[in-house]
Amino acid sequence: MPLGGLAPAKVQGSDSWDIALSGSFLFWNVMQENMGIASMQTAATPPSAITAYQKTEFHPGFTASITTSLGTDHWMGKGKYTRLHTRTDSSTAPPPGGSMVVNPGFTSPGAVNQTASFVISSFQLDLDQIDLCLMRPSYFSSRLIFTPFVGPKFGFIDQKLRTEVTLVGSTEELPTQFTTDTWFIGPRFGFSLDWLIGYGFSSTSSFGASLIYQSQRVRGDLYDTTDVTDNSLDLLQYYRFFKPNWQMSLGAAWNSKTLGDAVCIKLFASYEIEYFSGQNVAKAAALENFFTNTQTDNISILLGDLVFHGLKTGLQFDF
Repeated sequence: MPLGGLAPAKVQGSDSWDIALSGSFLFWNVMQENMGIASMQTAATPPSAITAYQKTEFHPGFTASITTSLGTDHWMGKGKYTRLHTRTDSSTAPPPGGSMVVNPGFTSPGAVNQTASFVISSFQLDLDQIDLCLMRPSYFSSRLIFTPFVGPKFGFIDQKLRTEVTLVGSTEELPTQFTTDTWFIGPRFGFSLDWLIGYGFSSTSSFGASLIYQSQRVRGDLYDTTDVTDNSLDLLQYYRFFKPNWQMSLGAAWNSKTLGDAVCIKLFASYEIEYFSGQNVAKAAALENFFTNTQTDNISILLGDLVFHGLKTGLQFDF
């Protein structure tokens, strides 16, 4: 390694084609703010308040990527596709002897403090995104490989929340559905660190950040309990923002050469987290469209952030 500088670094076979193919399995949890469906009070004295949220679960997904040498000063290019499609179902009833009030936006326009005996909800979220980057792996010390990267990030996030509310004193299920279609694009930059432990083992970590432009379309179908002649209300709202996005990972890997040193196999596992700001626009759209100005002024409209986190494990072939 040159004194006072960074030496290029790349682990590969001796007869390398300068290309790497990677696939990984995701087991991620999806968490989004402002997903409260109803507010409940217990029968205790004094009563305690409980918020019923949409259930969160871990779901499977995958990534696929390709990395290749650009043939100039050890610069490399990488493209990665991430897919995670999820769905959770919840049902909520008031506690024994207690009461349950449906959160604003899930029944009829201007209706607040409507008590319900049962609420069923289904939430579907689909993430499809592509990350492209230029990077240059370099030795920061004899064991530490530092890899800065920069490139574009773009993709789609589609959400659908459907609720069926049964009000107290009624047996009719009042359906509501909000669908949010989002596309986003923006620059992404960051770095990764690989600490070479020995015997092919290494620890890995990375951090990336983006400022993405996102365009969101919200469509709503709301049951109107105040109009017996027309029980369907349609909503169409558009939102456009610049919002931050960031990702972090921490894990370990193991490399092994095979096929006469022509191929390098890498096994890896990591914990990852990815954050998107301002994704839950359906609640804001419901409040803006179905409440009077006076009522809306008294309600805090928060967009709600979206977080993915969980396990990533996979296999990479360097040719």
